[in-house]
Amino acid sequence: MVPTCCRHEHREKTVLNLKRVRIGTRLGIGFGMLLLLLAITGAMSLSQASHQSRSVRFGRKLVTKHARLGHVRAETNRVRRTTLGIILQVDAEERTSLRPMHDASLVRIVEALAKYEKLVSSPEEMRF
Repeated sequence: MVPTCCRHEHREKTVLNLKRVRIGTRLGIGFGMLLLLLAITGAMSLSQASHQSRSVRFGRKLVTKHARLGHVRAETNRVRRTTLGIILQVDAEERTSLRPMHDASLVRIVEALAKYEKLVSSPEEMRF
């Protein structure tokens, strides 16, 4: 146990006394600590950036799938519309003019479904 009169002196000896360290050394220690903090911050930001990059790729793939399904839906609506026009049209010429649009929409549906199937990774996704 250190006597009470010497506690102050003992504390000065045990703790790093920065007053006795040269200014160059103090600046070096401070600069080193700053570089260490900068390296830690950089590592954390790189980790977050790679995580965000994975999220963006997943989102982009999901949006592409939904866009393909949107094309299928649009062409399906065109087929319905032209089919209804063919059924309801009184004029024979009008009916025959709608038939090529109907057939072209059917071909585009098949093409859009083929593009969608390339993006699908599981059978569950094909149900949509």
